[in-house]
Amino acid sequence: MITLAIIGLAMSVMVTGSKSLLPQTRLRGSADRLVSALESARTWAVLEGHTLEFCYDIEGRSCSFWLPYETDDEGKEIGPGRTLKSPPEPLEPGMAIAMVRLPGGENRDKGQVILEISPMGRVPPHEVVVVNADHPDTEVMTVRVNGLSNRAQVLKGDVTMEAIGDADFQ
Repeated sequence: MITLAIIGLAMSVMVTGSKSLLPQTRLRGSADRLVSALESARTWAVLEGHTLEFCYDIEGRSCSFWLPYETDDEGKEIGPGRTLKSPPEPLEPGMAIAMVRLPGGENRDKGQVILEISPMGRVPPHEVVVVNADHPDTEVMTVRVNGLSNRAQVLKGDVTMEAIGDADFQ
């Protein structure tokens, strides 16, 4: 009986798949993918000494980065256009980018959000809200990129950074 119960449980896991079993793990994995892709782009920009454009594709549920000009096979600039340096990195299945918050209170929830990464690795401060598309109100994480330290962190929930005030410097 115990053996049959274990086999039945194993079969139910295989039939239903992991999509519904660990949504928080997939949500965290998606947030970590965004952080990893951004860190890769920053590293590439610093090592190569070139400005990059980093793109959050909200509808495409992915991110990628490129040089803001066309290059030849040897990497020399040959004109206007784009040279892809990272193919689109998709989020985990069922996860989505709900919003990208930019400086000045600009919130983007559609299209592509393109940020410039300097040759020094500087990225504008921003926040990316990642959600489980099936439960967008309860399964949420925020990727926050700090403008001062230029580091990204993953926070539980939809967390908005408070503006820095005079009291913060006393």
